[in-house]
Amino acid sequence: MKRSKWMTGSSLLLAGIATLLLSGCLTMSGEPAPTVVQGAGHDEPTADGFLSTKVAPGQSGSCRSSPCTIYYRTPDLGHPVEVVVNNFIVGTFPSGKVVRLGDYNAPNTVISIKGGGAPDAYVNLPGNSL
Repeated sequence: MKRSKWMTGSSLLLAGIATLLLSGCLTMSGEPAPTVVQGAGHDEPTADGFLSTKVAPGQSGSCRSSPCTIYYRTPDLGHPVEVVVNNFIVGTFPSGKVVRLGDYNAPNTVISIKGGGAPDAYVNLPGNSL
């Protein structure tokens, strides 16, 4: 049985539409890129301890929800710092600024500065203890 050109063309059109619709799902990251949220006209975020928390070097915080949005005040070392979360580098940020690291659900989240220079910060999520 010979296929008609119309069926082949409509199949290609449907495949193209499906690809466009799915490409948004496939290319969008579930995790927004870490960003500086303080300065340049931005107010410092308020962390409620339920959906988000804010920590600085040497501090610990907790969230009552998972995932939890974590904000981190980078240490004021006078130069950009590489922030590491659970052994993964998440980005390089200016010192002394509050950054949004993203949404995490790891039971014990450890935030450190690559190369040292500041004590680690810790975030505890639901049902876990440090």
